[in-house]
Amino acid sequence: MTQIGFLIFAIISFQLNGQEIQFELQAVDSLDNKEIRGLFQDTQNQIWLSTKGKGIYKSKEGQIQKLKSNDQNVLNSFICALEVQGEIWFGARGVMKLDNQNTQLLSEKLPVKSTVVFSITNHGEQIYFSGNRGVAMYDGKTWNHYDQTNGLKHQVVHDTKVDAAGNTWFATRKGGLNMLNKEGEWHYFLPTHNCRKLLLTSEKEMWIGTSTGTILMDTSARTSQEFSKGAALIPQFQTKEGTVFFTTEGKGVFIYDGTAWKNYNAQNSPLKSNVVHSAILVDENEIWLGFDKGFQVLEKQKL
Repeated sequence: MTQIGFLIFAIISFQLNGQEIQFELQAVDSLDNKEIRGLFQDTQNQIWLSTKGKGIYKSKEGQIQKLKSNDQNVLNSFICALEVQGEIWFGARGVMKLDNQNTQLLSEKLPVKSTVVFSITNHGEQIYFSGNRGVAMYDGKTWNHYDQTNGLKHQVVHDTKVDAAGNTWFATRKGGLNMLNKEGEWHYFLPTHNCRKLLLTSEKEMWIGTSTGTILMDTSARTSQEFSKGAALIPQFQTKEGTVFFTTEGKGVFIYDGTAWKNYNAQNSPLKSNVVHSAILVDENEIWLGFDKGFQVLEKQKL
């Protein structure tokens, strides 16, 4: 292995020995001036908040707590998160796994090639780590890698999803939307689009966030409909009523109810900023939003 290759492997593949971590109570307004890049709700109904390089926080019982550790391998932010059987995976410039029950960092050595991980998703026992050097997939026993040498059109993959038919979809930066079907055949769509995020909303519908708007893909018929809004629309979640919620970094939020679009911003709604990095729906009632400065919790009906 070359010296450069060893350095990359060392960054992403670290060894943690079940180190106990602490959470330090913070003032409620401690996040008001911090950029909130990511939000995640775990199965204990705790909300995790990621700043831009200034620490990982969680909201628990109305209090704000900051993750504290002296270990240099502990991430100070996350781009993505996934909980599997009580263990939370965080991805950013590296990967870390937290035992949420015992607040322990767990020993992990991952053959993930990417030095930046944009998305961690799962389909059954398969976990996909999408990043700047393709996708690493772990099925509980073995690892597989997808990159430009074996099918992907571009090495930077922002997100990966598996549809109801077993097809694996890859949102790439400069190679459009790539798909590997269950027979092992590759198919390619939207070659001129920078695909940012994927959201499956039914057995055959998938929303694709792009740099200029969003695209609704019929994964069965392989047809698509584009909605250009002059900004990147990032699909975040779908409500039980079927409304899809999108964030933008400059135009507030968009919602689509299947027939009409609505745009809410700081000028026409309670939103505190038009730069919205992330959003999650909590208990079908509250919408948590992360902004360029701070976060906000709104009742769903207020939008």
